[in-house]
Amino acid sequence: MAKKAKCPKCSQEIEVSDNFKIHKNKKYHMSCYKEIVQEVYKKTTVQQDDKQELYSFICGLYSIKELTPMIKAQIEKYYNEHEFTYSGMLYTLKYFFETLEKDTNNCEGIGIIPYMYSEAKEFYILKNKLYESDFDVNSAVIEKVVKFKSKKSENPYLVRMEDL
Repeated sequence: MAKKAKCPKCSQEIEVSDNFKIHKNKKYHMSCYKEIVQEVYKKTTVQQDDKQELYSFICGLYSIKELTPMIKAQIEKYYNEHEFTYSGMLYTLKYFFETLEKDTNNCEGIGIIPYMYSEAKEFYILKNKLYESDFDVNSAVIEKVVKFKSKKSENPYLVRMEDL
């Protein structure tokens, strides 16, 4: 007797009478397969939205209507080889050009991303931690009352010439 297949998603056995779908040489329940397809679809739409937002930001940054082939190649290189996300690249450029207020006059592409990516990531992580903690400067101030004792002269018999 053949061994029954298990669904990799829910780890339950697939009966012969059940409807199943084969994906990447594995058998899935129809409901599990639909969930996988929806997850993949959501992931790709989010990536496309982030990619489009990155493209529009770069176009606005350099005042161009369409990205140059060099910039597109840089984006794909950073995405595939360095495994940078599109939103990460966007926030790196925002950090470099808006937060640090660097000028785009000498720039032709987005070659700064590999050098500033980790610094921008740390900056935004710290910024989010501060927003989450609701850090309020006014509530962090603690009032203290400090009393000073007047310093007595060391020798009471000394007379100042000006007092005479």
